[in-house]
Amino acid sequence: MSFICRCFLIILSVSLLTTYAQKNVSIIENGKCLDCRKENKEQCRIAETGFSCYAGHFYRRFGHGKGEFPKTTKKVDACVAPGMEIDIINAKVCCVWSPEIGCQILLTEDHQGEFCFTCRVKFKMEYKGLLSCPCLKNEGSRQAYAKTLIAFMFTCLFMELI
Repeated sequence: MSFICRCFLIILSVSLLTTYAQKNVSIIENGKCLDCRKENKEQCRIAETGFSCYAGHFYRRFGHGKGEFPKTTKKVDACVAPGMEIDIINAKVCCVWSPEIGCQILLTEDHQGEFCFTCRVKFKMEYKGLLSCPCLKNEGSRQAYAKTLIAFMFTCLFMELI
């Protein structure tokens, strides 16, 4: 084998090894916070403290420009309750909740962006196994319930038929 071929193989193998090597990265040390306090103030009240993280394969969203996602901050203290320890390594996204901070989102540094409702919805297509924030149900007449709306629509339709 010629010298050039050996050099090419060595360079190729080293580049592949460094590309596929996974660094142990803490989302607290090298992450960013999507502060959702303002949006979730009325939509997601929290009574307990906890978190859930997703460390699986990360699928990038295409078609979203950088300006379309809410702004994030490097100050992760806005997303972590005082005294809370998040010791997950290599997490891509974390939903963090407590009565003090509400429902917040921690993202890795290279994450393109996310929306605040990601941690409020129960079924996530992108992040299998990521638990939602345990939002309390709103009480009062301001919240429209889907069952009530459907019953109302059927009543109106029935009245039109008679």
